[in-house]
Amino acid sequence: MPESCRDCQVDRVHFAVSLRRVKPQIDGAVDLRLGSAAFDDGVALYEAAVQHSLEGVIAKRRTSRYLPGQRSRDWLKIKVRQSEICVIIGFTKGKGTRGASFGALHLGRYKSGRLRYLGKVGTGFDDARLRAIGEQLQRLKQIPRPFEKRVEDEGQTVWVEPVLVCQVSYLEATRDGALRMPVFLNLRPDLSPADCEDDVRERQTTRR
Repeated sequence: MPESCRDCQVDRVHFAVSLRRVKPQIDGAVDLRLGSAAFDDGVALYEAAVQHSLEGVIAKRRTSRYLPGQRSRDWLKIKVRQSEICVIIGFTKGKGTRGASFGALHLGRYKSGRLRYLGKVGTGFDDARLRAIGEQLQRLKQIPRPFEKRVEDEGQTVWVEPVLVCQVSYLEATRDGALRMPVFLNLRPDLSPADCEDDVRERQTTRR
């Protein structure tokens, strides 16, 4: 649960503020009514947003005021992020400060025994993780692309045998199954690629 939910009063799901902004402009044009719903238990409301697959909630500090056109840390948009267990199937060659490691990891899962590409993740790594994961990748056997469709950065990609498993968080999945805005969380040495089969799904909700 984000700490901001514990410190703030949650004022509806995330579209409430937008409605309040436009209400003065459309009064009289349509019959728009807003209730006075506010929730003291931010943790409970956040959990409800998770259970109902909502994008997130809006939280505000009790003593704060709404300042039109101004950003404030007293009003926060808290997004719900899902997490997924993925097999690492390749990496892009690193540049600049990542020249000695890698740029991003290509991810996949299996469906009915066939590998399904989920996209790549390039954030969530500190220097120690970059070095450690980079060393493990270098020890893996390089293979041809394990599926038919070419990917972005194909020319800079090294495909490896799918043996390393990791966990990432993401906002949502696209229609074709790609993960939007993924963030690397950690390697999962306790799991094998067999755990990355959709029929043996291990999906959790990450609170960041």
